[in-house]
Amino acid sequence: KTKTSFNLTSMWGWDFPAMAMSATRLGNFDDALELLLLEAAKNTYRVNGHNAQGDRADLPLYLPGNGAILLSVAMMVQHGAFPAQWGVEAEGFYPYL
Repeated sequence: KTKTSFNLTSMWGWDFPAMAMSATRLGNFDDALELLLLEAAKNTYRVNGHNAQGDRADLPLYLPGNGAILLSVAMMVQHGAFPAQWGVEAEGFYPYL
């Protein structure tokens, strides 16, 4: 429902990982992955890894988006949210409940 009711153009870069974390906590792993990878202008990452906010020249990178994606990926790994065939592994994370 979130994907169809939210105005994706008004969202910020951290909103997509935040929604993915919520879906992960609810056990909706397919939704979490889809939300994390959702195609939207503010859910893009440059070659250097910076979360870009569309074509905004006044905001060439958005650090909360960078931090949010790292946190959401860590949480999703801990909960087994990634498809097994991807072979995603992690070690040394403190539990993020």
